[in-house]
Amino acid sequence: MRAVAPTWLLQLPWLSTTEERDVLRRELAGVGPDRMLREMGELLDRYTEQRPLMLVTEDLHWSDRATVQLINYVARRRGRTRLMWLSSFRLAEVVALDHPLSSLRHELRLQRLCEEVVLDPFSETEVADYIALRSASLARDEAFVRALHERTDGVPLFVSSSSVM
Repeated sequence: MRAVAPTWLLQLPWLSTTEERDVLRRELAGVGPDRMLREMGELLDRYTEQRPLMLVTEDLHWSDRATVQLINYVARRRGRTRLMWLSSFRLAEVVALDHPLSSLRHELRLQRLCEEVVLDPFSETEVADYIALRSASLARDEAFVRALHERTDGVPLFVSSSSVM
């Protein structure tokens, strides 16, 4: 990382000593975000020479512009990187908040640089079916099923991790 992505090394203080960070700060004074993007691309190329890599990021609807720029840069690179980047986000929040990810996901899909899988929420019937796998008596309780569906908006992750079960 020191040789290929020193700007990133500076962002990860636990990987270097205080003295090394001081030297890096002096060496990298005035360096901009474009260099960080290039360095990450080179780091990914080198890392994936030996093995493919899967990056997983969750809740991109909370991401900052720099993260969206990194995704954009990595997606558009034509390098030798063997990489899959799997991300999750709440589409409604991305659209409602006019998040920078909204336009990027549109552009990347148009250029076939990404695939998007939309996971529909469970219906009340599907919530009942899921609950039935764990408790037949709760699944027959329509008020419980309705309340759980409303509380979780039918999001499968929230249904499966609900504390009421």
